Amino acid sequence: MIASVLFANHWTPITGTQYNLTMNGVIIIDGVEQMGTNLEVGAFCEDECRGSMLPEFFQPTGQYVVALTVVSNIMSGETISFRLFDHSTNEELDLVSLNTITFHNNDIIGTIGDWFEFSFETHTTTQTYNLPITGYESENPVDYYLIAPPFDGIDPTEIEGMTTEAFDLYYFDQAQELEWVNYKSHAFNLESGKGYLYAHNTDVTLSFTGVPYNGDGKVTLRKTGGLELEGWNLVGNPFGGSTATIDRPFYVMKSDGTDIVASTSRTIRPMQGVFVIARTDNEVMTFTPTPGGNSNWESILALDLVRNDRSEALVDRAIVRFDEGDALPKITLDTSNTHIYIPHDGADYAVVGRGNENTMPVSFKAMENGSYTLKVETTDVDVDYLHLVDNKTGNDVDLLVNPSYTFDAYITDATDRFSLVFFTTTGLNESSFAFFNGKAWNIISEGNATLQVIDVAGRLLSTESLNGNTEINISQPAGVYLLRLVRGNEVKVQKVVLH
Repeated sequence: MIASVLFANHWTPITGTQYNLTMNGVIIIDGVEQMGTNLEVGAFCEDECRGSMLPEFFQPTGQYVVALTVVSNIMSGETISFRLFDHSTNEELDLVSLNTITFHNNDIIGTIGDWFEFSFETHTTTQTYNLPITGYESENPVDYYLIAPPFDGIDPTEIEGMTTEAFDLYYFDQAQELEWVNYKSHAFNLESGKGYLYAHNTDVTLSFTGVPYNGDGKVTLRKTGGLELEGWNLVGNPFGGSTATIDRPFYVMKSDGTDIVASTSRTIRPMQGVFVIARTDNEVMTFTPTPGGNSNWESILALDLVRNDRSEALVDRAIVRFDEGDALPKITLDTSNTHIYIPHDGADYAVVGRGNENTMPVSFKAMENGSYTLKVETTDVDVDYLHLVDNKTGNDVDLLVNPSYTFDAYITDATDRFSLVFFTTTGLNESSFAFFNGKAWNIISEGNATLQVIDVAGRLLSTESLNGNTEINISQPAGVYLLRLVRGNEVKVQKVVLH
């Protein structure tokens, strides 16, 4: 290559990295290869610059080629996207990047005659996005969908098949007594960033053609009206061609279209609507595009409730989070549905933080008599002890041996049916504080503290007041117990086995 760069780089990549890959490519805008040295390519992982380079003239082929080094502190797996800066106008170009790569150390991407194409499009280029809808009169019925438009200001009557025959289309307004507003009685256009409830009696593919969304992904949430559902917002992924993530837990429509359920994934599909809750009015939430991405929430324990006589259809879900993420109060579109939830501070929750607790009540309200199964799945949680206690039957199920529990339920059952008991080092101080010396238990503690003995059903059996290191006898039958040491704001938990 013959150096012909006349400009200093606009972007500065991070330093002190361990790994890199090499890219050799040409710049393509709206299908046209760019000739010149004024366009700088920047490689980014989210908003962090991982490399930048201007083109140089490559005489053997007569092209302007970018030889770009991309750096990382992770050997592989990061998604790298690209941006353009025009040095002739001294501004970043507002373009849609059409490709990404996955970082792998020592990769070489693009060779002579087979250059990588850094491809971009202007936002005036229209796109078509298709959303297939299964009709509720089909052989495998699906009732409702939570949908989101890929463009702004869409007139539903201009989308072929959307408002023909028997259909339902609603938007959600927390400030109205009847919070669902029907399109049939109050016509409206579809707005980017919002979600809508939709159903059709026959199979139909909604085809949207227009200028793709070009915003920053920010959506303003409302908390107004003072009614029962104040704070709840039905929002939608505005990026029609990309999955997206948000910074909080959310509800999605179940696969059978009958109700919503807390999501175990952070990923929101293109043209998918979700329910979120705002803590304050005019709170801002951001959709972050993740092309090709698929990520789950970290450190969760999910309890899925299924109905056995209906092909194990998912009924509801409750989630325990082990990180510092937000909780999610309980909401359901149909109050006549059976549901499972975690009571917390006098309210019902679909997602709740574990905090320092090792025992959690899991409430269950059957609206239909029948046979049900609770299935548990953990993600990024180091569980050493995990039991489900059925307070009605007395059954104590070791979920590490069998991660499901089948039971009969009746509408007359009390709601406080279950307890979840677990011991894990995730999110806790892992140092042991209780040691058996052959005769008694030595409890290691500085200053005044309280020691609680808890059984596997979560019942508090005894409490001891300690003043420094103490030798105690635990007067309980043989079995597994949890010791909980509380000193000020510090809480330690240790599982012990009594013989």
